[in-house]
Amino acid sequence: MAYSTIEKRREYQNNYYRQNREKLLAQRAERLKRGYRASFTEYHRKYKRKIKKEVLSYYSNGIIACAICGEKNLYCLTIDHINGGGNKHRREEFGKVWGGNIYGYLRSRNYPLGYQVLCMNCQFVKWAIQRGDVDWDLMKDIE
Repeated sequence: MAYSTIEKRREYQNNYYRQNREKLLAQRAERLKRGYRASFTEYHRKYKRKIKKEVLSYYSNGIIACAICGEKNLYCLTIDHINGGGNKHRREEFGKVWGGNIYGYLRSRNYPLGYQVLCMNCQFVKWAIQRGDVDWDLMKDIE
């Protein structure tokens, strides 16, 4: 059913819920009893992990690793804007707040240029260098 405005759709949904509240709550309870939530959550987690691997593999030329230090732990790796400006890009593209999935976004845009794979440590150091917050004496290897 198509609606001319979001408000009309919300009004319909609210009315439907009020009229069918008991039935909807019973259906929800039945799904929870069968473990629907847990199976959906596991499916969603696996799907997101698969997308993350695809995107990281693309941006690291098939070998998933940090472009600076070579870290390979998937939980440590992230996507980085090569020229910085990730916050600005996120605000322009998605508004003030965005809790979305950067991996799905990049995949849906056919892997645009300007991104690289970095581990969180290297990304933090890169950010600190760009801000001028780096104490170079601390950056030297401890002997």
